[in-house]
Amino acid sequence: MTKRNRKVSRPSQPRPRGRSRKRLYFGIAIAATLVVGLGAVLATRGGGPSQGGAPSAGGAPLPEWLARSPAQVREAYAYAAEHPETTSYVPCYCGCGIHDGHRSAKECFVAARPSGSALVYDRHGAGCDMCVDIALMVKRTLAGGGSLREARLAVEKKYSWVGPPTDTPPLP
Repeated sequence: MTKRNRKVSRPSQPRPRGRSRKRLYFGIAIAATLVVGLGAVLATRGGGPSQGGAPSAGGAPLPEWLARSPAQVREAYAYAAEHPETTSYVPCYCGCGIHDGHRSAKECFVAARPSGSALVYDRHGAGCDMCVDIALMVKRTLAGGGSLREARLAVEKKYSWVGPPTDTPPLP
């Protein structure tokens, strides 16, 4: 039997493909939005300091929301808290300079360091992969023997295409 002689059964009514695809794409978009929203809520949920939490840079307990964060996030917070002299001179490119008024990568993690008071963490870094990556890039570069200038240039090279940087002071 040749192709021409074969009977092809066709449905009596064609399926509305465009409508089904639109519904599928809409469902995927809704599911993705819910997953991202839930992740943001879980990353920033919680409140003040937890009792007996993991120690922070200063030995004080971490806030509950930070103690429950992934290890890389806690590592970035610890580095920014312990090394404000480096992270203060590294820009962030996630847009936090515009929407949160941040001036450097340090401020994505540390909101304030009042003298004689407990460290005040900024929740922004916990929900921003770019901020975490920037802090850990600085840490790795300096731990590997690189300079602060090299760390800053590496961050600028990787992220400058994303958007405007924070209004970070120049290197000393």
